[in-house]
Amino acid sequence: MTISDAILEIGRIKPHQYPDETIIRWLGDLDGRVAQDVLRGSKAEPAEGVLPYKQGDRLAVLLIPYPHEDVYIKWLMAQIDYANADFDRYNNAMTMFQSQYQAFVDAFTRENVKEPVYISGVRGDLA
Repeated sequence: MTISDAILEIGRIKPHQYPDETIIRWLGDLDGRVAQDVLRGSKAEPAEGVLPYKQGDRLAVLLIPYPHEDVYIKWLMAQIDYANADFDRYNNAMTMFQSQYQAFVDAFTRENVKEPVYISGVRGDLA
């Protein structure tokens, strides 16, 4: 999913008054979290790191791939509800977001499990 795809999808699903710059910033906030908390140290970590997205980055591909990319839409729904001070909807949207985000993290962890590193004498076998 690109930034542009996310902007179009959230506009279709949840019409709002926020400018694209705000939506792009919210997407960057989430991708920054994904890069730091999930991808860091894995083969999927972006070599150039993740910088805040700008208006000209509309064709940038977001970090969470299919089939988990709907996480972005749930995140944007929550951010819109929070900005609108609609806290009941915000809580519902965050619950949906957290569930889908955790499913992504779990799948990523399963697919990118690292080999354990053993230090002599720490595993319990002091031989």
